[in-house]
Amino acid sequence: MSEKIRALKEKLKDLEARVKEREASLPAHSVRVSQIMELEELEEERDQVRRELEELLAEKN
Repeated sequence: MSEKIRALKEKLKDLEARVKEREASLPAHSVRVSQIMELEELEEERDQVRRELEELLAEKN
């Protein structure tokens, strides 16, 4: 497995954990806009890393 793929897998794992952590910390009511923005930014970064990883794995096969 190439080093880039390994690094992307690690980053994806970290981002997924951070998204779950952020989701768990959201209050049931009165969510602040900044909390939603932070979560959306993490989700976008996670999705970007996931796409890049999928492209690299597809090229490898």
